[in-house]
Amino acid sequence: MIDSKQEKRNLFMFPVGTTGRDIFYFLFTNFFLTFAMLTKSLTNQQLVIMTIIIMATKVLDGIANLAMGNIIEHTHTRWGKFKIWIVIGLFTSCAVLYGAFNNKNLDGWDFIWFFLFIQIAFTITYTMNDVGYWGMIPALSSNSKSRNRITSRTTFYAAIGQTIAFFCIPFFTAGKFTIGGNAVTAYHYVSIAACIAIITTSLFTIFGARENRHKNRKRKITSLGLHKTINTVLQNDQLKWICLVFCFQQISSAFIGSGAGSFYIYLEYGYHGILYSIFTIAGMGASMLIMFLYPTISKKIKRKDLLNILIILAFIGYGIIFITGLFLPKGGVLKYVFFTIGNTISIVGQNGIYLIYLISIINTVEYNEYLHGHREEAIISACRAIFAKCSHAICIGLSTLSYLIFRITSISQGISNAERTAFLDKSYDKESVISNLLNTVKNGQRFGMLLTITVLPILLLLASYFIYKKKYILDEDYYEELCEKLKSK
Repeated sequence: MIDSKQEKRNLFMFPVGTTGRDIFYFLFTNFFLTFAMLTKSLTNQQLVIMTIIIMATKVLDGIANLAMGNIIEHTHTRWGKFKIWIVIGLFTSCAVLYGAFNNKNLDGWDFIWFFLFIQIAFTITYTMNDVGYWGMIPALSSNSKSRNRITSRTTFYAAIGQTIAFFCIPFFTAGKFTIGGNAVTAYHYVSIAACIAIITTSLFTIFGARENRHKNRKRKITSLGLHKTINTVLQNDQLKWICLVFCFQQISSAFIGSGAGSFYIYLEYGYHGILYSIFTIAGMGASMLIMFLYPTISKKIKRKDLLNILIILAFIGYGIIFITGLFLPKGGVLKYVFFTIGNTISIVGQNGIYLIYLISIINTVEYNEYLHGHREEAIISACRAIFAKCSHAICIGLSTLSYLIFRITSISQGISNAERTAFLDKSYDKESVISNLLNTVKNGQRFGMLLTITVLPILLLLASYFIYKKKYILDEDYYEELCEKLKSK
């Protein structure tokens, strides 16, 4: 059993570990395709193939997450069943990430083959770390208040990592403050910094957090295989519904944070990474506040009531972005201010909703124990990772489709040519060339990207909201009642 002193230690040591993980993960998932589009010579056909590769490897990622959850469930070491995989995944994924952003001699079809290898390698290596990390949460505490605190604080530190990533990566890789004067050099140093960040913060979790192992020692080891993992999902009706809900929300929240948001800003306001950084950090700062305050808020407002408030906030935020994007003149300061305010409001709503859905997934552990007599923490945690990653892949596919429909690829290739020339010729006036290129962007192209980052997210978020309200029954009262029944057994 975990004593109160260790529980307090877990409350700090475990969440800190995800800060570097989120910097690391967001560099790869949100900026690797952007890196390729802005530093490589790629045709539309090659861009489509890269998008297909991303989506196909996410299917592999889903299988890997299920398999990894099953493997972790049957791992028994002196360090527990989670930490060994956190460590293995940590160092192998660092090697993969460094290779992903350090391949200046590869281009065209050679880079496409390399891209395929990197996507598969990252899927396998990071999955070990990710499933191991998130799988620990249910094992840290079974108390609902304590779990709320751990989960909200973990998402708070994750938001810190995301904020650092979204501020620093565009700030140092695009515009006046680009490291080395070009994106090729800049991403080299940024990838090294991300590896240092994940290793440093992971040490807190590895050496500071400790799981409750008393339940796991009584488990009988059964044969490995995906059949049991799939059955865990199919035989838990609440897990099935919340996974679908979570999928819609994750796709919805990823558009602005992925390449679509940055390209819209470049088209609207110019190739200045600092604008994207300021825009993002404002939203993430507000988001961290709600993550930090969630345990207090949850004591006063039940999850489904809070969800009503958050969905309205998200809708207002996207509405501000759409209306100002449609009616205010291109590139104006007032337009940028409203755009940033709208994004901040939408992110507060989205991240608050994400936290509610995340806790709802974790709470199906006890529901599974009540139904079938076993908890399956790692397997259920793997479900979160599966749908988060697959949702991001779907978002990338939809974003790429928008690039092709609205002919954004002609702009991205012009920027890529300028970046690669600047890498070879330090005297090259990259900023003037890119500025002249962006002046050729038509209103229809900007409007198309505006639709991509506002209307699509609203529709998907509403779908997640209505399904959750109708199908998810594990509210606070029912969950407490469930835990009492389990204690009586």
